[in-house]
Amino acid sequence: MRKPKTMQRPASARNCVTIGDVERLAGIGQTNEERFAFWRQFSDREDGFDAGRAELYRRIEANDRERAHVE
Repeated sequence: MRKPKTMQRPASARNCVTIGDVERLAGIGQTNEERFAFWRQFSDREDGFDAGRAELYRRIEANDRERAHVE
């Protein structure tokens, strides 16, 4: 049984196809070490993937707000 979808993808991430796309948009480095370091912090949680995804979305939204403020 799948959990209901509870988090909303930021508008700027709507065209992301892979989790790597989302990571890049959130500013996560693309080396294996950088990606591992990001996901490692969620590895001991039962909801690790969802928690990590929520953090990626939070970072994307923060980046979007910062860009909107600069423009």
